[in-house]
Amino acid sequence: MKKRIIASGLLLTLIIGMTSCSEAVERETDASNKEAISEFSLTVNSESNIGMEFTVDDYPIIGNTEYTLTYNRELFEALLCAEDGNEISSHVNYPRETYSRNELENKVKSGEMDMAFIEMTKDEKSFDEELDYTLIGIFPLVFITSYENPVESISSSVLDDMLYEEKINSWSDLGGPAGEIKYVYNTESSNYFETLNRVLSKGEKELNFNLIDKYEDSSLSKDIPFIIELQTRFDDGSYYLTVYNPFRMYFYFSIGDEYAYVKPVYIDGIKPTYDSVKNGEYPYTLYTYAVTRKGEKDKGVTALLDWINKEDTEESLSSSRIKSSIGYINILNILSCESAKQIMENMVYRCEAESYEHAVMPNERDRLPQEEWNKRKELTLENYQEWISLLK
Repeated sequence: MKKRIIASGLLLTLIIGMTSCSEAVERETDASNKEAISEFSLTVNSESNIGMEFTVDDYPIIGNTEYTLTYNRELFEALLCAEDGNEISSHVNYPRETYSRNELENKVKSGEMDMAFIEMTKDEKSFDEELDYTLIGIFPLVFITSYENPVESISSSVLDDMLYEEKINSWSDLGGPAGEIKYVYNTESSNYFETLNRVLSKGEKELNFNLIDKYEDSSLSKDIPFIIELQTRFDDGSYYLTVYNPFRMYFYFSIGDEYAYVKPVYIDGIKPTYDSVKNGEYPYTLYTYAVTRKGEKDKGVTALLDWINKEDTEESLSSSRIKSSIGYINILNILSCESAKQIMENMVYRCEAESYEHAVMPNERDRLPQEEWNKRKELTLENYQEWISLLK
């Protein structure tokens, strides 16, 4: 079996993007191709709704960890605009550096930074009395597999044998078929396994299992083909298993039924619902906080914190795009908006309508006997109801 450390960097972007004054910038990884860093004029994005009184000069100095770098960048791009045709990612203040949690807390206390975004697991939770911590993101790490896989739950007591000791590598050891557990990831889930490792072992162990890298296959590097790939049932009884953000699945359901055939796998029978994640009952969750000085009154800091909290409850799925990399703390509010209601209604309608026009997979309807097609309809509705139940 090969030993694989997953590339870091959470590359999450929701399918529906928030309109901004500049398109998302392609970030070159090759240092020789990076744009020259320079200083140029910025303006506040008028479409951000942060408030007319907020100016560029009010924008706080914000630090981040490696995990929260993506969020800090998305925030910068959502609220500020580059002038004179410049790319905002080349601005001198664009987030680039990463720091440890301890470094960030000290920089905020000393006044070197106005704010910092840090993440903690449940076991890592501790708070400095000189600082304020505002919860801005909750990210559940959930195992996802094909809906046809009979395994419903995994005991936390066997995760060591699965992920570290390489003693469990067959679904039969978990009450399923004799096929292999095929661990897989792509760009969307590139560092979820390492984040899970942090939650499980505090990073003190090294993951040790055969991890299939779908990121290297350009045809599967995008989210949507990857979700379809997860549905695969191999002739020998093998199934794929990945770690994913369950709340992201609702956006796939808005596209079509072909994305409906994956399911969450419970841990110790605990369902990763919105409530179980938020109250800490579901064990594998990462919490993100905005850290500021105790009783901070700075206009820019307070305005930005208010906007971040508001941004998570806007009546639009697209306006909450930037939260995708750290998770939503008000997913119920987001999914109560009209566009989300329409997604849920469409999910049920597709299954209950007498004229079922949406194929389970492209062109499959014409090939399936009516009896098999009816079974697929029933399975689709059952799976939709399962995902909807995670919001309760």
